[in-house]
Amino acid sequence: CLRGPLARPEIQRAMAARKAAASAPLTPAAPLRAAAGVGAPARSPAQRPVLPPEIPQYFLPAPGAAEVFFRPMLYGSAQVRYTDTKAKVDRSDEVQCLVPLIDEAVAVHWEEIVETTLAPLDLLKEPGTPGGYEPAPPAASKPKSYTAWSKDFVNWVIERKPIQLLRSTSAGLVSKPGESERDFRIRLNEASHEKRDALAAKIQQKYGPKLMTLDDRIRRAEAMLEKEQMEARNQKMDTAMAFGGAVLDFFLTKKVKRSSSAGFSKLNRSAKEAQDVERAAETLESLHQQRAELQQLAEAELQQAAGLMEARAEALEPVVIRAKKTNVAVRLFTLVWAPYLRDANGDARPAWE
Repeated sequence: CLRGPLARPEIQRAMAARKAAASAPLTPAAPLRAAAGVGAPARSPAQRPVLPPEIPQYFLPAPGAAEVFFRPMLYGSAQVRYTDTKAKVDRSDEVQCLVPLIDEAVAVHWEEIVETTLAPLDLLKEPGTPGGYEPAPPAASKPKSYTAWSKDFVNWVIERKPIQLLRSTSAGLVSKPGESERDFRIRLNEASHEKRDALAAKIQQKYGPKLMTLDDRIRRAEAMLEKEQMEARNQKMDTAMAFGGAVLDFFLTKKVKRSSSAGFSKLNRSAKEAQDVERAAETLESLHQQRAELQQLAEAELQQAAGLMEARAEALEPVVIRAKKTNVAVRLFTLVWAPYLRDANGDARPAWE
């Protein structure tokens, strides 16, 4: 509450208390964080580690981030070319990766590497936002370390970033880079249908003319058999009439006339016509047999073509294509400072994602 002017005794007491406070010794302030070791000076959390000038340093962008701190990481970007003549593969990919730098005897654990979409042009020369820095391991201050790590990065790309494809042994086809197994099987089924259709057309071309020729010969053989049968019937009737007349003359005249010898001649011709009919029938039967055998061969080949394995039931073989060392071109390999945030639990999470 508001009070009126102070009395003289109250003013004297207030001045005495202020003089006593001014003459008391100062108490040291508590350090911002514990020292790294006995006698080691405490580093300010905002202090950026000093590295040799020949070691380039970049920053990962942190859009809209606040109160971040930076951790040292390695960034690698490489253009990788994959070639395989047998699989008909010749393509290039961009690989960008980040791996933490750890303050241990082995500063890089390559099993912790992660891929990123950040391209070299996305990196910053200066931090996009202020923040503290975690210390970099001693190896990070040696330029030769980056030469060795760059070689390790190339080996990692070769071993851990192959192109994995699928091969169909029945169709003799290999999947395309980026093609899913489902899409590859659909393509295999289409290729299988096209192959069956092509085989069917080839079989038709092979056997079609032969079957048409046999069909024509069968029609002519059937016509010949019908003609021979008609001639045989007519000859048989003439022979019967000739013998009938000869027998009647014999009973009437009791003499064998010239008509009797004519009857025997017609009998011989009738026998010959019967033989002609038999030969025509055998020829027709032989032609039918030839056609049946040819048709059977054609149907067997068509069935074999139709019985090609469906691609969706085929076990596909894996095909692994690794890049050659000479086909891995490192575009940039450098130290980067990655921004992190603390969540409500105090756990660090990337601020650049």
